[in-house]
Amino acid sequence: MPYIQIGDTLFEYIQKRQKRKTVSIALNDRDSILIKTPYNVSTKEVSHILHHHSNWLNKKNHAYKTLADNAPINDNHITYKGKNYNIHLQYGSTVSIKLTDDNVFITYNDTLFPLLSDILIPWYKQQAQVYLTQRTNFWASQLNVFANRITIRDQKSRWGSCSSRRNINYNWRIMMAAPTIIDYLVIHETSHLIQMNHSDKFWHLVETYDPLFKEHRLWLKENGTILFNTLRN
Repeated sequence: MPYIQIGDTLFEYIQKRQKRKTVSIALNDRDSILIKTPYNVSTKEVSHILHHHSNWLNKKNHAYKTLADNAPINDNHITYKGKNYNIHLQYGSTVSIKLTDDNVFITYNDTLFPLLSDILIPWYKQQAQVYLTQRTNFWASQLNVFANRITIRDQKSRWGSCSSRRNINYNWRIMMAAPTIIDYLVIHETSHLIQMNHSDKFWHLVETYDPLFKEHRLWLKENGTILFNTLRN
């Protein structure tokens, strides 16, 4: 795997040549760059491009290092519904993820460079669709309301929303939080089916079904930056 020195950091990088007209640069992890280029871009040109974007790369890399100790997903583990699972990578013909006790077995079929984000994000979204639909249906029945449609999204700074058409959106990243935190979010959005605002009546309704909602809301506020920046290039 090739390396490039940018400032004080030695980065490893992968160049993926594709049928495209532009260049895309992403930091997959600390000290690791993925650059996607047209087929005719040489290694020398890649070096020039990466040095040209050295400030952005160093800033992004510093952010990774700052969040590394508390990151819910890193090279060693993932966090799912508030619990850490040790990562075990294995090569196979079919991409799959299996949780067993304290471990997660991730099977990948890219022999060159398996990107965890490419594998984990679709899996988290799939789990979110199933679990959040179940929890929404449960809490909607408690409130004697119903949701029209439940959609999983990847917002940069919002955990969820509820429209006047009774459609509820959730951010898949909430699946990294503990079940009590997830339920708070579901109760919050489901309560909007009755109170489409954040009035005192709304918060009283939330508190009726989640007496610790202030604690759970604070947890999301304090941990939101870390979760929102996990697996985001």
